Amino acid sequence: MVSRQTFSTMDSLASLLPKIEAGKLLRIRQMVLDASISVEDVMEEADKLLGTCGVEAIGSAEGALWYCNTGDTYGTTLLYDEEGERFSVGNWGSWVEAFPKRFG
Repeated sequence: MVSRQTFSTMDSLASLLPKIEAGKLLRIRQMVLDASISVEDVMEEADKLLGTCGVEAIGSAEGALWYCNTGDTYGTTLLYDEEGERFSVGNWGSWVEAFPKRFG
């Protein structure tokens, strides 16, 4: 089973993605918390709600890092880490820099 990282409050999610409407953020949060919804479906729906340019992944032997593509390496977006089996909000560029052995 996939463990789901919870976003502690809607305020914390809104502070990470301030330009996204509250209703869209609520829908993303609900989907992340609902273990009956596949990771792929969460990411695809989040892509539509965030208005990003598709879902992409950076692979490694430990597992891929999936992200909604903002068109900017350091653009804040929804991420899913296969190794840690968790969702988070951040940017994929910082992950690659933070874990060079994993993504190098």
